[in-house]
Amino acid sequence: VKIGAIVFQTGEAAEYGKWIMNGLEMAKDEINETGGINGIPVELIYEDDNTNPKTAVSAFNKLLATQNLPIVIAGVTSKSAMALAPNAESKKIVLFSPCSSTPDYTNAGDYIFRNWSSDNLEGKLMAEYAYNTLGYTNIATLTMNSDYSLGLKKVFIKRFSELGGRISYSEEFAEGTTDFKTIIAKLSTQKIDAIYLPSHAKEVGAFLKQMKQNNKSFKILGCVTYESQELIKIAGNSTDGIIFTTPAFNTEIKDTLTQSFITKYEKRFGSKPENFAAHSYDALKIIALAIQKGGYTPDGIKNALYQISNYPGVSGNTSFDKNGDVLQPAMIKEIKNKQFIRLTTTK
Repeated sequence: VKIGAIVFQTGEAAEYGKWIMNGLEMAKDEINETGGINGIPVELIYEDDNTNPKTAVSAFNKLLATQNLPIVIAGVTSKSAMALAPNAESKKIVLFSPCSSTPDYTNAGDYIFRNWSSDNLEGKLMAEYAYNTLGYTNIATLTMNSDYSLGLKKVFIKRFSELGGRISYSEEFAEGTTDFKTIIAKLSTQKIDAIYLPSHAKEVGAFLKQMKQNNKSFKILGCVTYESQELIKIAGNSTDGIIFTTPAFNTEIKDTLTQSFITKYEKRFGSKPENFAAHSYDALKIIALAIQKGGYTPDGIKNALYQISNYPGVSGNTSFDKNGDVLQPAMIKEIKNKQFIRLTTTK
């Protein structure tokens, strides 16, 4: 049973791609060790999208031309997801994203699925937590110029403003930026409660490190990409007190299924699994179940995915709505002493 997987193995977000491949490989091996899908082993056909939407589209077309696949796991970044979705929908090939969060993906088509929550959930949750729980009323936004970060910013600002909050300063920076001294100087002149900074760990780490070097202290609000050992390595104790949103996978969860996954992952890869690994692991397991129930055709897989309800995954119980969007809870976490501590979980 061949399943395509377009993952960024190189480029700016290669670290995330490594975690995704780890999760996929674990799931594949477990499926095959227990008899495959209806007795047939699973084979993952990988392509590298280099964290580039154009490369992702080329990889998708190559997979379809050479393999004649009914489903492809891809669209890991929001840009790639939205570049691939029209192509997949027009060809009636199931596109399953384990990590795309852009709200635009919701209405991208009938063959388009994901088991990662939309920015509509994460951005809204952070806005409500900042205003209602933390009591913040005046916030600055500092946003990486990517579909992912800009999508979170848009949702956050809308909800925070609806609640009565004010965005007094807003600025964007290019992906890969490492010099934030000018921006830090500008922020120092603002009377703000906190900074909402949705970005990758590399950029956030550089910002925090330079903030400390300049003897500045801002309350930082972030997103799921903060749950990264790369961030801790770059910024160290400067990460203390950061609050961020994340899908509801937590390595401290005590249920047997999740703990078994964590133990196996640590033994195999030498570190605790990230959210991206957990969702990719679940993605392949869910796809295998859909193929088992619906058959190895695009329509069979699509129809079976829509019927999945409360699938017991390591990232939480998973269902899909009428748009192929996942229905899952989310969490607020805080970084303390280089640990990611859960503060609250949504229902």
